Amino acid sequence: MPSDLHMHTTYSDGKLTPEELVAKAKEVGLSYMAITDHDTVEGISHLYENGLYPARGIHIIPGIEFSAHHPTREIHILGYNIDIYYGELVDKLNDVTEARWTRFSEMVEKLQNLGYE
Repeated sequence: MPSDLHMHTTYSDGKLTPEELVAKAKEVGLSYMAITDHDTVEGISHLYENGLYPARGIHIIPGIEFSAHHPTREIHILGYNIDIYYGELVDKLNDVTEARWTRFSEMVEKLQNLGYE
């Protein structure tokens, strides 16, 4: 039962769209795959909302990879069989996304203040 339970799409740091990732997984003969994008379930949501989840020929496990912070190292926690529409999860992920954009905007502003376009 060939499987890959830690896969990312272009909704986080993957190189393939959700559709491309599912097609590639089928092509290499996987029976199970888990999409575990960093701090988002948008890849799975995209498949579901476009009628591509569940998929024929492969079992897709909805997952996520949470980033956790520790004083001395980065920690990633994988979650499987999650409810991608669970309100509290969606709210928390929206908070994470907003904080990431705020941090990104602050970095851009600092670079501009240093003379970089």
